[in-house]
Amino acid sequence: MQMNTTDNKHFAPVGPQEYRRAVFIGESFLEIPFNGQCVHQPVAGGVLLRAACEVSRRGIQTDFVSETGRDCVGDIILSQLESCGVGSRSVDVFTEGSSATHLLFDLPQNTVAYGTYPAEDMSVIWPRIDVDSVVVYGGTYVLEPRVSGQVAEILRYARDRRAMVVYVPDFSPWLAHRITRYMPVILDNLENSDLIVTCNSDLKLLFGCENAEQAFKERVGFHADRMLNIADERIEMFGLQGMSASVDGNFSRMPEVLGAIAETLALSSINHETIAMTTTDALNAFVSEIAARM
Repeated sequence: MQMNTTDNKHFAPVGPQEYRRAVFIGESFLEIPFNGQCVHQPVAGGVLLRAACEVSRRGIQTDFVSETGRDCVGDIILSQLESCGVGSRSVDVFTEGSSATHLLFDLPQNTVAYGTYPAEDMSVIWPRIDVDSVVVYGGTYVLEPRVSGQVAEILRYARDRRAMVVYVPDFSPWLAHRITRYMPVILDNLENSDLIVTCNSDLKLLFGCENAEQAFKERVGFHADRMLNIADERIEMFGLQGMSASVDGNFSRMPEVLGAIAETLALSSINHETIAMTTTDALNAFVSEIAARM
């Protein structure tokens, strides 16, 4: 990969842009937002699901790994994935339970979740993971014992295929009382991913930190070499040896930002050596490229 060495603002891939396959792993649910007592149109929810749809719209071959029930709610979720061109072969459609539904009342803390997952561990058809594919996973869903084992197996295979693995904690505020239970899996995920992508709410909930720099220096950096934090008006990236970079903009829609991150990583000119990002110039180039793809 070549970089613009005059201003270090953007990656400059050689020739036409070709993309690798992208795989997303996360929860799927039907989101029903309320404004007072008025119901807005329900949509398929889940940050990773929406990010998968975003990436697929960008022309990148994308698969989604998740579960849903064999019911009307599940049909809506699968239909939305299909309409966005996202492969759903790895979505397990179960019969012993019901699809997840989230009712959103004004604030995330007032979310009410319904749905019943099967008692058995998640068992999905593994997605196709080519050499150097991009695998993005996360959310509280992948921390559950009945799910985390299968996800860990898929990720081991992804690393064997030299896929670039991105972990998005996206921890649900209304599950903060379970943080002690989930933390061992979170730490394993930090250790086994090439890039950690947090949002501001993760910093306090997971790491007890007030800002992204503190979180990386005091908590994340012991486990992972790179962290990117998404705030509404800025993305910040941190690497080892005190390296950091940031870019201002409108980053309030996390699925769209994750789409831009995955698209950047999926470029055929990006490889593991590139995302090692061992210089401040490389960090600057990476975050600028993400902003340019928003």
